[in-house]
This record gives sequence, structure tokens and C-alpha cells, in this order.
Amino acid sequence: MASSSTFNPHPPPPKPSSTHFPKTPPLLAHTLQTPPKTLTHQDPKLIITGGATLSGHVPISGSKNSALPILAATLCCSGQTKLKNVPNLFDTRSMLSILESLGAEVEVFGGEVVVSTDGVRSVEPCEGEIGKIRGGFLVIGPLLGRFGEAVVGLPGGCDIGARPVDLHIRGLRALGASVDCRDGKVIAHASNGKGLVGGRFRLDYPSVGATETLMMAACMADGMTVLSNVAQEPEVIDLAHFLMDTGACVEGAGTDKLLIKGRRKLHDSEYSIIPDRIEAGTFMLAAAITRSCITMSPIVPSHLSCLINKLVTAGCKISQCTPDALEGLSVVEESVFENRMNHVTEMQKFGPRIQVRGSTALVFGKDSGRLYGSRVAASDLRGGVSLVLAGLAAQGTTEVNGIAHIDRGYENFEMKLRLLGADVKRLTIPP
Repeated sequence: MASSSTFNPHPPPPKPSSTHFPKTPPLLAHTLQTPPKTLTHQDPKLIITGGATLSGHVPISGSKNSALPILAATLCCSGQTKLKNVPNLFDTRSMLSILESLGAEVEVFGGEVVVSTDGVRSVEPCEGEIGKIRGGFLVIGPLLGRFGEAVVGLPGGCDIGARPVDLHIRGLRALGASVDCRDGKVIAHASNGKGLVGGRFRLDYPSVGATETLMMAACMADGMTVLSNVAQEPEVIDLAHFLMDTGACVEGAGTDKLLIKGRRKLHDSEYSIIPDRIEAGTFMLAAAITRSCITMSPIVPSHLSCLINKLVTAGCKISQCTPDALEGLSVVEESVFENRMNHVTEMQKFGPRIQVRGSTALVFGKDSGRLYGSRVAASDLRGGVSLVLAGLAAQGTTEVNGIAHIDRGYENFEMKLRLLGADVKRLTIPP
């Protein structure tokens, strides 16, 4: 186990990133001509002329919410880890920069990423990069598990409400870590001066991020760890499968209890990220709202079962053409983030009848009448996408500002829409 003196608590600024994503994925290179999207001081917007019928096939990218924890988990592994189907997004590029700031070597070839962590010499990632994305905080688990210490800034991301890290901290303490918060950072080290130890911890709430953090930390702790009331999402299962592929011992992924037997060393691996179920669901909704018929792949139908059931109930026809493809022609409650309904004010500009009562939105479908194009602004990732979908179905022209939020979670979104026949244009207005 490396001692504290092995690491520089104030590492020099990271060298310029050698990470390079191609301008377009090979599958779309014949159609897509613009460079990858980044968050800049410019103000990107989408101009949508609604009413077009969508048709054709759309390729689904790898899952952002799987890629981020798995990229963090490469810190658990010795040697080189090769990941396939990594989406080219602002968030994934930020995570790669975080890994590089720790001393990892990163190479990117299309949708494949190779990470070597044998050169990691710091346990304090670049604070500026950590502050950009929520997922950056996930590195605290593997850093503590492998090196016995970590200094990680508090996370950033969409402004959809408080997303505290108290479950992460309490869980790490249950694994033998001493954790303090000061100056906007979480400072942690193994209390015994050696490494984490197995323990038992029950999450107050099945937080995905806390489950992932504790799973990664426990994989390298000494002894058996039992985590209960954990998250069961497909992205959590994907992380567990990756860790098992590197030699970790994880049982119970997909249930509410994880049994993890720690190992002191995990080896290199080659692993493919699952398709993004949220992107697939977005395009299913785009087809439904425009009364269109499209196909999409790759997808995992079981990851979309809840949405499929709701769309079928609403009258959509959905069939499975191949094992990984789909074809598709209310009271909405938010139970996690208190600001998630903020975008409803913008949605009302299209003319629908929506009433928000606390964390619940009442949508009066047939009474809403037609939707009409409007000028709206995205304030977060998923709410911003809903404004784009409304614009597709609205009469006239819609202008959606704040597209940088959408770029964080959707690879070549408007270009994929254009492949399906939507009239969508991106404009970037200098400040």
C-alpha cells in the first residue's frame, strides 16, 4: 500500500490533454459534418420547424450514465483497460480529463477508449474538471480503494436541485475511511493507514451514485462488504459486470443487496458499454409525439420495459424487429430532484395545459389543443430534450436556447434527428 508521501496533494496543472475524439462517428460520417459539441462561452441554440414526419433508422450511442462510472472504475485496474462504445460527449471528455489529471494515460480511437492507470501519481483530481460534471465525484471510490486516500472536490452538473454526497461519505466511513469536508473538498483516507476494510452499510435511499461509489471502493477493501437498499438500474449492473470482468467478486447486481469480496488487485480488461436507454427512449418519444414510424439499434428492450408499457398504453405500436432493435409509430411525478419541474414553465409556452403541484405535473392531453412554436430555454439536460420534442410536434418554428445542457448527454442529437427527416438546425451566436 502506498503511503501518503507517495502522492503530491497539490499536483501541477494537468498537461494538455492528448485525448482526441473524431469529428464524427464512422457510422454517421457520410451525413454529419460538424465537429463534436463542447461547452463554450458561445450560446448554441436549435431552430426547429415542427410538423415533419420522422422515418428511417437511428443509431443509439453508448450510455453516458454507464460510461462515467466505468471510466472512473478503470482507476481500480492495473495495466490497460479498453472500453468500447463510449459516447463522445462533454461529460465523457471531462471524465477523461479528470483521469489524466491524476496521471492516467488516455487514448481515444473513435468510440473506443484505452486507459492506463499504472502511472497514477496523485489522489487529487483537477478541481476545475470535477466541478463541471456530477460523475467526476465517482473517482473517490476507486482512489480510496486502490491507494487508501483521496482528495476530491464537490461535484457539478445540471441545476436540478440538491444532490448531496452524504450517502457516499457515510458508506465510505463504514468501510473504514476517515472522511472530512472542508474548503469545498472531500478529504478521505483509510483510518488504519493501510487500506479500506469490508463492512456493512444500508443506504437510506437507493442512490445510483452512492451505490457505484461504494461498490468500487468495496471491490478493493480487505474482507467482505454487504451493501443493502442499493440501486438496481441497468447502469449499476453494467458497472458490476465490468468490475467482475477485471477480477472483482460482486454478487447480487440488479437486486437490492450487493455482496462484495474485496481483492487487493484488479487486472486489465476489454469491455463494451451498454446502449443508452435514455437516448433510445427519447427517440421513441420523438416518434410517438410526431405520429411517426422509426427503427433504432442497438438497444436492450428490457432496459426500456417501463417506457414501452406506457407508450403501448397511450396507443403506440411497438415491435421488436431484431433482438436489439425497436419500431414505434398523465400524471408525472418527480421523486428525487426538487427542481426537476422547472422546465414546465418553458413547456407551457407551446400552449399545452399543464398544472404543477409541488413535485407533480398534471398534463391535460386532449384539452391542450395544438402546440405552437415558441422561443424557450433549456435549464437542464432532460428538461431541455423535452422542449426539443415539443418543438418537433408544434406548428411553426421553435427556438431552443441553452443547448449546451443537451450536449452533455446526447451525441450528435440534432444530426440524428435530421437523419430521420426532422427540420432542425443548430446556430451558434457569439457572445
